Amino acid sequence: MLKILIIDRHPVFCIGLSILLRKKFDVDEIIKLDNISNYKPSITPDLVIVGLNDNLKNQNIVFVSHTKKLFPKARFILYDNSQFINKSMEYFKIGFHGYVPKNATSEEFIECVKLVLDGNYFICPKAIGLFMDYFVNFTTKKNNRTYLTPKEFEIAKHFAEGMSTSSIAFTINRKMSTVSTTKNNIFKKLQINNIIQLKEALEEFHYY
Repeated sequence: MLKILIIDRHPVFCIGLSILLRKKFDVDEIIKLDNISNYKPSITPDLVIVGLNDNLKNQNIVFVSHTKKLFPKARFILYDNSQFINKSMEYFKIGFHGYVPKNATSEEFIECVKLVLDGNYFICPKAIGLFMDYFVNFTTKKNNRTYLTPKEFEIAKHFAEGMSTSSIAFTINRKMSTVSTTKNNIFKKLQINNIIQLKEALEEFHYY
């Protein structure tokens, strides 16, 4: 019999999901939590279903990683808003097995649970197109960008860390005009316009 852990800040959703799961599966126990931080595991779940808070995207990664470490043998399903598909990809990297957007039907959710429990991966059909668009756009952008030289990378990293042009010039023993020119070249290569976009580009393409 299944032991299931549901983590979500919306109690009404948790109750509805619990009812649905009990109707469709042989469930022994369902635990519903709004936060995992203070939870002392009373069961070892077979399945963990995690709903994300749209306003806490960065904190979500830390939260989910912690949950995955608590239950390394469990199967994990994520449900989230599909417009954040690029962020959702991060959860597969840390070991999630299923993805269902919050506008999925109950049938799609049940199909996801069945496949994930059988050892497979699942992406809701509604989200597959968004995932494909993300991969195509990511690959196209990456292939169209010229990679930075070691010196450009060094300067780009300093700018991303918040250093000023004068501080960077002093640190690498170059003229301020040289640093400014290099900065312009970096922005042109990465097709960006400001330091915020620079940091995002370095993170996205694993420079930083």
